[in-house]
Amino acid sequence: MQSGVLARNPARRAVTRPSTRLWPLWKIRDLIQENRLDLNAEYQREVVWNVEQMRGLIDSLLGNFYVPPVLIAVNSETLKRTCIDGKQRLTAIHKFMTNQLSIPWVNDYEEVMDMVYYDSTEQGICLDQATREEFAEYELTIVEFVDISVEQERDIFSRIQRGSPLTSAEILRAKPTPMATLCNAIYNETKHTFAELVHDKRSSAFMLIATVVLLLIKNPETWPASPKKLEEAISSADIVIPEDVKDKVHHGLNVTRRILIALDHRSDVKSMEILFFLYYVAQSRRTRPLEEFTDDWTEMRRHFRASGIKRYTASSGTYAILREWMVSKLARVGATQAPSRRTRTYDEMELADEYPEERDAKPVRQTGRSFARRGGRGGRGGRGGRR
Repeated sequence: MQSGVLARNPARRAVTRPSTRLWPLWKIRDLIQENRLDLNAEYQREVVWNVEQMRGLIDSLLGNFYVPPVLIAVNSETLKRTCIDGKQRLTAIHKFMTNQLSIPWVNDYEEVMDMVYYDSTEQGICLDQATREEFAEYELTIVEFVDISVEQERDIFSRIQRGSPLTSAEILRAKPTPMATLCNAIYNETKHTFAELVHDKRSSAFMLIATVVLLLIKNPETWPASPKKLEEAISSADIVIPEDVKDKVHHGLNVTRRILIALDHRSDVKSMEILFFLYYVAQSRRTRPLEEFTDDWTEMRRHFRASGIKRYTASSGTYAILREWMVSKLARVGATQAPSRRTRTYDEMELADEYPEERDAKPVRQTGRSFARRGGRGGRGGRGGRR
């Protein structure tokens, strides 16, 4: 038998051989706290573990069970680290060690109580000092890739996740294409706004943004955003995106948010309504007062109800009815191009006052009886108590 070598795509450069290290959990906490370990690379999915999954990991660590390695990219010049695989595990560890996650503990009276990592005046039961220090010194296996490109990070992430249940939206978010990059940037800048308007589960807000962007690029007569067409647009390396699209989406979203909050329509609004009205506002003359846009929202809904169709769906039928209203309306009120240079509109300035910075929401505290008895009150001593 003739010997040979494995064929390799010459265009794909091999990554540097990774090295394996052992990191104590206190080091992981500190790196995240000090922003020296990034868990939110743009190709990453959102935090999808629920409280019980996070608690399950903490229970495994407290019991010294095996936990799979975490993959990290390291920049040798800045020493900044980026998590490639293991975001859910590292998030759970960080939340527990900063008292954002509790675990159930059964006391001597068979009462289930919430136990946190360290002593706090706000929270009662905590791990005893010996258990806390033992937990902090647990060593997690870390696989480090030094000085690899973002494209190589994406490649590693994609290869690992092929066996994991990612949604199509999460896969599309990880693509290194112009549209995915733009939509990720818009999403990261506006996720607090979307959290008020839509249920952002498993990157659904990203797909809504991508749909609006595609509408603004094409301004089509027929619905262009079937799952297949949207995937093709996001995956395309050749799609041309006008410079003002990002600005238009920001403006449309901020106006839409203010209207829905003022009318208290957030509970009964449909995603297709938000999507289309955002698209409409993005094309409308900017000097119009908010009161006129508020009237437009009511008028758009009335027009759709008059059509006889009972449900808003992301389909050609719904789009045709809404577009009919939009074309007629823009002919009356006037359309405009967004300014080429980014400026802060009146609604964005108000929004900036309400949201000075992003903060992670604390998980809902739950209880259960699946964990072994541990604990008692203890101080912060040792590395386990370091903040």
